Amino acid sequence: MTRRSPWLIALGLFICGAVTACGDNSAPQPGPAASPASTTPAEWTRPDGIAILTKSSTGYTVRISDWATGARVDDLPVNMTDGGFEPHVRSDLRYAARRNGYATIELYEPKVDSGYVLTASLKDQAASFSGGKVELDEPRFNPATGRLWVTATPTKGEAYYLSFDPEKPDAEPRREATRSAGLHPWEWGFDSKGALVETPDWRKQTIIVGGSKGYKFKYATSKSGEVVYAGLTFTADPTYSRDAYQLLAELAPGDLLLQYIYPNANDDEGALLRVTFDVRAKTVKYRTAIPASADRVLFQALSPDKRSVLVATEPGWYRVPLTGNSTEAQPLPSTRSREIGEEVEVIR
Repeated sequence: MTRRSPWLIALGLFICGAVTACGDNSAPQPGPAASPASTTPAEWTRPDGIAILTKSSTGYTVRISDWATGARVDDLPVNMTDGGFEPHVRSDLRYAARRNGYATIELYEPKVDSGYVLTASLKDQAASFSGGKVELDEPRFNPATGRLWVTATPTKGEAYYLSFDPEKPDAEPRREATRSAGLHPWEWGFDSKGALVETPDWRKQTIIVGGSKGYKFKYATSKSGEVVYAGLTFTADPTYSRDAYQLLAELAPGDLLLQYIYPNANDDEGALLRVTFDVRAKTVKYRTAIPASADRVLFQALSPDKRSVLVATEPGWYRVPLTGNSTEAQPLPSTRSREIGEEVEVIR
């Protein structure tokens, strides 16, 4: 939320009102008064490119890089009040939020040449009637509405969700839904349409749709029908008894990209599978979309045109077409992975 100061405009008025005409020997008239320079900084606007949240020894930074070249477009350091809790950044990058550990949810906004700065704080609330307090936690933005959702846990009673308008953080919050008991922070979120997704136990919400001897495929959908989880397990190599490949992106209905999720566990580092399935026919097919990498993979992201995947490895970044042909991988000239920190999360 950017507050603009009104522009001050000084108008110079020129009046020639003498009884006699203004001659050549008249004294020169003063020019218009200069307008005072504005002290309001220009509003930050999101440049095009892939955005990632990266953590280093100096803290969190949102880096925006060009999809085509990998060149750094902008860096937005998060100027947090203290260390610890990771910020959640809205997909348009207009806001970031985090719990600071002291009964407060902090709201941040990007400013020109400053990165994200603290602009508002949402305090734990007093519980009504029964006394006690309502603790706010786990802030994250709804991708469809842009509102900031938090979990609200009263001293007595069931937990629920509240949402705030980040443009008007002092306005009354809106109660959204009752929260399922016993959820971990990573077991709730949203699909791309903004529908609430709670996942207390994936296995109860997934459907085994078939396959052949040696592997099985499971998936789950949100209330809006979007695929929010997919997993492929090769029973000959049940890595930690969990799905070795999990959802990276949905290309189209029944057409998914799954990524290998156990870095450095075996030779499948960075491999992507393209899985097509038919619910009615109970059929599942898969093929290698991108082969395993010889180097450590930092992140993978589907390009906006859905025709290629951006792959960041420790030595550099690559664009890989979804053809399964590793010889077509194109190195991006303007990237150095060591600049982006140890941990990264793709924001888009």
